[in-house]
Amino acid sequence: MCEVDEQLKQLLEKAMGENPNSQTYKLLFQQIMFQMQQSGKILQRSHNVDIDSYQNAILKNWEWLRKKLPDYDPDIGRIYSWFNKTLYYRIKDEQSILFNQQNSEAYPLFDYQNGQWTNPLDLIPAPPKNYDLLQEIEVFLEKNRSKLESNYPQNCPQGNCYYLLNNRLPMGEIKPWNLLAEELESNPKTLNSHYQKKCLEFLRNWLEKQGYKL
Repeated sequence: MCEVDEQLKQLLEKAMGENPNSQTYKLLFQQIMFQMQQSGKILQRSHNVDIDSYQNAILKNWEWLRKKLPDYDPDIGRIYSWFNKTLYYRIKDEQSILFNQQNSEAYPLFDYQNGQWTNPLDLIPAPPKNYDLLQEIEVFLEKNRSKLESNYPQNCPQGNCYYLLNNRLPMGEIKPWNLLAEELESNPKTLNSHYQKKCLEFLRNWLEKQGYKL
């Protein structure tokens, strides 16, 4: 995971130094897309979102990222958060288009149980309320990466605090402990215990220094 993130970081640095109209930039962006898709951290389709709306939204979001990537500032947060926040609202736009189309037909979305029309927009989960805080935490993780990576359970350096916090905090896909344990060839209870006692404590101390009351 850390190796993939490092590869993505290097690709981003190279692409941001290229002319967006150059062939080199296009090739680098294709590699960036591949790395991000393989990461599993891109916002997934909710069961309440139709496939067409999601696919249309994500295609438009890739095109948006291709154009806006030179404006990306790594200090504001990870590329996944930047991408996912825009994707979330783009999905809502696509759902709105779908709703308007269906509402003009004879039988738009209708809730027969309640006897009223249903707006698909109301079915999409809201984004995290503490989105700004999550961005601050992402900056914290990157600035303290070395220290966090040196803090890990016995005989499991891969399960360090940097890795665990990135995979358990709601900045992307939250991986269950059994999956993390399988990936790291460790015990779920061992990883969870280290996360609770060491990793979260480290994060709490930092948040308190930033003025957050916990």
